[in-house]
Amino acid sequence: MITLCPTTFEKAGKIKNFSKWIRWVINNKDELDHVQYLVEQVEFKEQLIQDIVHGKKRFVEGKGWIKNMYKEEEE
Repeated sequence: MITLCPTTFEKAGKIKNFSKWIRWVINNKDELDHVQYLVEQVEFKEQLIQDIVHGKKRFVEGKGWIKNMYKEEEE
């Protein structure tokens, strides 16, 4: 049994066969967690690329990509 607030109750009503969907989510939690991890990694890498392109990061041997302390407008 699941208790829903008015907002989630309204959203659940729009999902075809909500009970089946909930069972699928519960049964696939590990896979969904892995997908979320991959999404977070992609977002991190995209931000790193933007920082490199805009000069906010520089590469230091043995340390990797670090904040570019020589960039005047750095945050």
